Amino acid sequence: MMNKYQKQVEETRKKVKIHELINFEKGTDKEIKVSIIVPVCNVEQYLRECLDSAVNQTLQEIEIICVNDGSKDNSLEILKEYAAKDERVKVINKDNAGYGHTMNIGMDIAKGEYIGILESDDFVKLDMFETLYGIGHKDNIDMVKADFYRFTVDGEYRHLYYHFLTPKQEYYNKIITGDRPQDLFKFTNTWSGIYRKDFLRENNIRHQETPGASYQDNGFWFQTTICAQSMYYLDRPFYMNRRDNPNSSIYQREKMFMANKEYKYIYDFIENRQELKEKYARFFSMKKFDNYFYNYKQISADLKHEYLMRFSEEFKELDEKKEIDKTLFSSARYKTLREIIDNPEGYYEKTKDDVGVDFMNSNKTNVIPIVFICDQGYVIPTCTAIASMIKAKKRNTQYNITIIAVDLSDTEIRRFAMYEKSDVSFTIICVQPDEFEKMHQTEITNYGVPTTALIKFLLPDLMKEYPKVLYLDGDIMVKRDLTALFEENLDECYAGVVRDIPQVLYERQIFGVEYGRDYFNSGMMLLNIQRMNEDNLTEILIETKKTINSRLMDQDVFNEVFKGKMKQLPIKYNTLYVNLYRSRGRYRISQINELYKTKYRNLENIRRDSAIIHYCSKDKPWKYYDVPMADAWIEHFLRSSFGEQGIVRHSILENTDEVECNGNIQLVDASNRMPVVFYYTSNNTEEILDNIKVIKGFAKENNVNCDFYILKCGYYEVPVNLFNKYIDDNTVVKIINIENMIERDREYSKNRKLHENYYRMLIPEILSQYSKILLIDGVVVKADIVNYFKNYEMQTEISYIKFEELSFWTSPVVMYDAKKFICNIIKMKYFDEFNSTKKNGGKFTLAFYSIVPKSQAGTIDTYYFKFDEEDYVEKKEAITMINQSSNMELVRELVEELEEKNKEYTYQLEEKNKYIRQLEGELISTRTSFSCRLGLALTAIPRKLFRKEK
Repeated sequence: MMNKYQKQVEETRKKVKIHELINFEKGTDKEIKVSIIVPVCNVEQYLRECLDSAVNQTLQEIEIICVNDGSKDNSLEILKEYAAKDERVKVINKDNAGYGHTMNIGMDIAKGEYIGILESDDFVKLDMFETLYGIGHKDNIDMVKADFYRFTVDGEYRHLYYHFLTPKQEYYNKIITGDRPQDLFKFTNTWSGIYRKDFLRENNIRHQETPGASYQDNGFWFQTTICAQSMYYLDRPFYMNRRDNPNSSIYQREKMFMANKEYKYIYDFIENRQELKEKYARFFSMKKFDNYFYNYKQISADLKHEYLMRFSEEFKELDEKKEIDKTLFSSARYKTLREIIDNPEGYYEKTKDDVGVDFMNSNKTNVIPIVFICDQGYVIPTCTAIASMIKAKKRNTQYNITIIAVDLSDTEIRRFAMYEKSDVSFTIICVQPDEFEKMHQTEITNYGVPTTALIKFLLPDLMKEYPKVLYLDGDIMVKRDLTALFEENLDECYAGVVRDIPQVLYERQIFGVEYGRDYFNSGMMLLNIQRMNEDNLTEILIETKKTINSRLMDQDVFNEVFKGKMKQLPIKYNTLYVNLYRSRGRYRISQINELYKTKYRNLENIRRDSAIIHYCSKDKPWKYYDVPMADAWIEHFLRSSFGEQGIVRHSILENTDEVECNGNIQLVDASNRMPVVFYYTSNNTEEILDNIKVIKGFAKENNVNCDFYILKCGYYEVPVNLFNKYIDDNTVVKIINIENMIERDREYSKNRKLHENYYRMLIPEILSQYSKILLIDGVVVKADIVNYFKNYEMQTEISYIKFEELSFWTSPVVMYDAKKFICNIIKMKYFDEFNSTKKNGGKFTLAFYSIVPKSQAGTIDTYYFKFDEEDYVEKKEAITMINQSSNMELVRELVEELEEKNKEYTYQLEEKNKYIRQLEGELISTRTSFSCRLGLALTAIPRKLFRKEK
């Protein structure tokens, strides 16, 4: 007796006539790891690209089952041509019966361990099935899927749109079992993965066999998602899904009612499986609403009323059954759903003329197209620029960002796509700059600008869908919403631009032509694309570049071609702050004001007013931590899609080899390294040496590598030879001169004064590659602080020892959470209060803290000694004994001995404990005004012994 699955197979085979079966009799004894099903219907234009990607797969043990669904063009002939060359290509030629029937026929005849799907107008990367099969076969996983691209083709350029399977990165690269969360129901696609054949047959998972090719994959997707016992999502894109096929079903609006039939099919499937219905009926309603609402937006006006009434009736039923979960909808989407259920006629009247409008995002009134050009060397800077742009964006602004990509990998493109959300979209256009390689006639400029910059000449063609776009270089930081800039009226001008900073100092002459004060920097251009295309400017720009010999890559050409047809914009829209700072002795602020028609009082006013900071000099903030505005750049880097990685920067004062501006960015994994910082004065050499020796010993015991950093400022000569003897494969010792940073940050201070221990503010930005940083100042460590550091979980920006008058500025031990410290802009908030004219201004001490409960602190054996010159010999002997024996019992004996000898100190310990208990009860009342606004909590580092300096 046939089971249900066998009956359905039989019904499918009898439904229409099968005319031919080609190559199915060949290779029957061969192992087949993956059966690739290719449904074909009138796709001759794209079919060869599709089949080439299948037959050239790196996985050889495959069969490619091409099911021709009654094609009337040359598709069948193309299939037969490929089948004649490769016996793995198998062809089923049948009468037309729709997408669902075509897929079922192919899957029913498949012999592979896994089944994959390849739409005949799409293509896949050549290692797709080998990669996915390797993951699935190893652990017998029911379903393995990967991220994918959607793409369109415009002439010779391919526009890519990266799509994630789920918005949560935590679901990638691991086996998923158990109940499905909401995040796994984001994308409805069946073709970006493979399915274990036995899993499909055991659960009787099939496509609905309705006519046409509309929505039949929805049911298959929902069934596999809720039935799979194991799933795996891979964070690499393999599948290329075409979105410019005019015959694609999504453009055939007369078939939109097919979605209703498909969701009826899905509901019947879960209704017969009560356990699945209880778990997933609410997700069914969520996805059904998304599809129905999308259809309602797309269909023609004459179908809207009828469709909406049916939409409303079906959701009234679900509402009565209590199968709609409000928590799965955003407030805007749920409000729309309630309106459709409760008042469909009213909703129709309100929206009947709004074909194609996203009603749920109608508050996004400011749509701004922005374009970057990016090669591999500028991925990190551009990602950082976008992070700053998104942070500064207003809620009602929509950024449509286009990345002109030059040789970017999928992993690099994915970094950009990670920013995508409802008000930020990304398009990737892949361009090869081959035609520009020989166009630049002089040697590479001193600014390290690559020939990819010449792709700017193609922007009128690449961005022709927009009348106006904002071009930005990747080495910028955005501080304001860009709406005001984008709304600048260009009239008949080619572009809105900002004068270059050198124009403050002299008038530039190019090609023998005096440009006067209008010469502009091309790192920010508001481009009038419509006007540029009318005058065929792409061709003119390219020809101009060929005929002149300019030192700069593209900037001189734009100035020549735009001459007389450019609008000068305020300096705040392209502030070359590094250049201004570096040249500050060569000009007066009055010259700036005269050139840009401004009223700035000083350089700090310019920095604060800027909307876009442009790091256009060779002093890049991803190279150096002590150049102007490098502190602001690192904040946005840590917020970027690369922020979980460490980046190594240097001091501009170091005598290191020059690093190219557009590459060689040093990423590092510092997870198993312990950074320890000391501040050098002329009389603490022995103290630092003792600490390095002790900590190195504990680091070896804990299998941790140590990086010791010795900060200095001024003319102190550090005895480098004494410290270098501790350097080995597991230990780094580095001297850092912070004089440049101190001078730079004086600009932030109204009176140019800084706290005497201001260096403590600079440590996180110098060592931002570490998650935690330890500062030791004026004490010698005697217990295993390495183990404590390794296991200590930072809850706040800073932890420090609190004892009587000690604060963040004076505590002998401070621990930093570098990312929190930088991203919460502690330093700039300090200056905001320090410069304040209010009553509480200038009283910033970071003295607000929370106390670790005494019971918890008592379990941590961490000992600190204040270092005195008087009894140095006695302490040195004690330290040496402990270091040699590593005996904690000896430490305790020493503590007891010292406490017995120093009754006054014992009394201070008792007073300290009383003080802590008092503060635990009065924590809220001790907050300073600054800390209250900040909401900080600085955790006291527990210790059992701390000797104050007499």
